[in-house]
Parts: sequence; structure tokens; C-alpha cells
Amino acid sequence: MANAAIECPLKLVPTGTRSFDDYRPYASEEQFDQVRDRAVRLRGLRLIEINSTPRGGGVATMLQSIIPVLTGLGLDVQWYSMCNDRAFFDVTKKLAYLLQGGQGTLTHREVDCYLKTSELLARQVEKIAMDLLLIDDPQPAAIPGHMRRAPDHGSMWHGHIDLSQPNPDALAFFQPLLQPYRLVVLEVEAYRLPGIPEQCQRFIPDAIDPLARKNQQISRQVARRIMARVGMNPAWPAVAQVARFDPWKNPIGVVDAYREARRRIPNLQLALLGTFVAQDDPTAEQEYQKVKQRVGDDPLVHLFTNPKVIGQAEVDAFQTGSDAILLFSCREGFGLAATEAMWKCNAVIAGGVPGLRAQITDGVNGFLVNTVDECADRIVRLVHDRDLAYEIGQRAHQTVCAHFLLPRLIDDWLGIFEEMVTLPRTKAA
Repeated sequence: MANAAIECPLKLVPTGTRSFDDYRPYASEEQFDQVRDRAVRLRGLRLIEINSTPRGGGVATMLQSIIPVLTGLGLDVQWYSMCNDRAFFDVTKKLAYLLQGGQGTLTHREVDCYLKTSELLARQVEKIAMDLLLIDDPQPAAIPGHMRRAPDHGSMWHGHIDLSQPNPDALAFFQPLLQPYRLVVLEVEAYRLPGIPEQCQRFIPDAIDPLARKNQQISRQVARRIMARVGMNPAWPAVAQVARFDPWKNPIGVVDAYREARRRIPNLQLALLGTFVAQDDPTAEQEYQKVKQRVGDDPLVHLFTNPKVIGQAEVDAFQTGSDAILLFSCREGFGLAATEAMWKCNAVIAGGVPGLRAQITDGVNGFLVNTVDECADRIVRLVHDRDLAYEIGQRAHQTVCAHFLLPRLIDDWLGIFEEMVTLPRTKAA
């Protein structure tokens, strides 16, 4: 890696407009009216949002839904993503890994690349007229610190990663980068950052778009037919994990739990759906090769990485038609793949990490597990007891309806924007 900044221009992501009226069936009357009232007060607000990639991963998926609605409500929102530069994303992938508790440290050359590239990006951002700047995740987090002109109402940083057990050295490097921000917004309170005043931290759990293609509710029979088209046996039981190939998603643990469960269910199938789409994840191929080696020649394990084979319809089908959905994560910012499956009335077996604990009550609307044996036991239980799986799936769906749909998220963010416009100017650190 050269000891220099990467030429990494920002790219405007086209989003279009969507009427909030489309979401009336998914919001209470009070919530619907509050969103409308807040939007009137914020009409014309110029918001710039910057993240690392326009597609792939939960952040991009959420922005593809929320920004058109904010635009339809009268806000002036522009979304920019970063260039696809392998060297820069190698650094930011490592930084995200460390902030979630990974071992190691950034080298001087990596720090130099990250900060100098951020400075180049800042030169572009400061030319854009805006009232508010919203930055997502560590990749573009250093931009505001390099800007010579702050937005009229300041900047916010939105962290989507698991910060419950950060690497101390990485946190010591990253925390000063948050100083220019007026608010730090995190998914759950377990990610509260030390050194950041409490009044400058907000906690907004994520949500899914019930109108998105992959969140359409289809029958189990239709789902199984779609699964059959990509190689699954529709007559045999199947479990699936929808997550990028990342060590924190623990795909190796999923394979091990599946193997243990298959001792008791000989025809059990496993599908791992981790399509190579997100440009900010250069290590996915490496993790995939590790998983492939672990799987060996098992014909009942299916690894899906091609986005031309696994699109939104196929994701919908696996999350609906599988006998259980796994998200056996060691770290997880929130875990929208679990939320999506819960919305589709499926039972989820999830790692016992903060983002997933925020959604799942163990044994009530899903299962939380911490070991391979626990995960295998829950797989066997759900495959053998379909009445239990149905009951848990119904309660899971009710949970998502009450707490994790897009109208609530829109309402929360409009409240944050109002704070930014009206609060006295303070900074996060």
C-alpha cells in the first residue's frame, strides 16, 4: 500500500421519491400524524448522507428505503457513497473489525491512508450546500474533522457496528474522530461510548421496509418452489443463514452447528447466503474460502455468493421457507436479517449479542444461543416441533410489527433532525 491518500471521489446515489402514505397500514394513527407534523416543520431541510457503498449490506439496504420516503416528505436529501478502492477499504474493514473487538492494531501506513483519503473526501463534501451532515459507520467517519466549513446545523455520526467490546487501541484512535459531531447515534444502549457525553448519544434501533421486494410475505409452498430452483430439495428440512461471509457473522460456527444437528436429522440441508455485492468488504472471499474448506464435499450444504442467482426474491424465499433461520453472530450491530425473517413469521436462532437481544426474547419469539451445541439443539427442536416453530414465528412477527418497521424509524430520525435544528451547538467530545 502506498503511503499516500487514495483518490476516492464521492458518488451521488440516485434514490427517487416515495410517498409516506404508502406506509399508512404499518403505522399507528398517532405515529402517522406525528411524522406528517414533523415533516412540515422540516420541509426543505438539506440533508447530506454519506456511507461506504450504494448496495450490499444492511446500511445500504436501509438507505434505499428511508431516503426516498424522507424526500417524499419534503426534505432535500442527497445520498453519496464512496469509490470502490480496495486499498482504502482494506484499511476500513480492519478498523471496523478492531472496533468490534478484534485483535491487532492499525499500522502507521494504514492510519496515513485513512486520514489522508478522508481529507480528500472532506474537500469534496465541504463544497456541497447542506444544513445537516449524516455519516454512516467508520469508513467516512473522519471527514467532518477535515472540513474547513461545518454544515449549518452540524454533523451526526451513525454507528451500525457492535461497539460493546471494542479493541482499546482502536477505540483510542477512533474516539477523537467523533469530536466534530454534535450527536452520535447508535443501535442499542449496550454500544454507549465512553468519553462521549451522555447528552450527545442517541439510540435508535434499526427497522425493515415492509414494502421492499425481499420483505414480501409469500406462502411456504411458493418459497419452497423458489428454493428448489436454486438446488434445494423441497421435501427435506432446511436451515439458512443470510449474512455476508464475515468472521463476526460466524459462518464456521453455523456449519459446525449444522453438522451436530444433522447427526439427529440425516437429511437436513444448510444454505449460507452471502452474495458478493458490498464494495466495502474486500475480505469476504477469504472468509468464503475458509467456510468452503470447512464444508468439504457435503452435498447438503449450499453456499450462495452469486447475486445473479440469489436476488431479493430468493432471500425472501429462504427466510420464509426454511425450517429455521440462523444468525449465529459473534458481533452484530443490529441484525436486520433476523428482523426480516421474524417479519416473515419464521423462528430465528441468533447469537446472544446486544443487537439481537434487542429483538429476541429467548424462547418467546426466537432463540438466543452462545455455543455450537446450543445452536444445534435449537435447530433440532424447531425442525421436529413445527407447532413450536409456528408459535414462535407468530410472536416474532408481532414483535416486528410493534417495534421494527420503517414508519417508526422515520419518526425517530425526524425527531433527531428536529433536535439538531433547534438544540444549542455542542459537540460529542
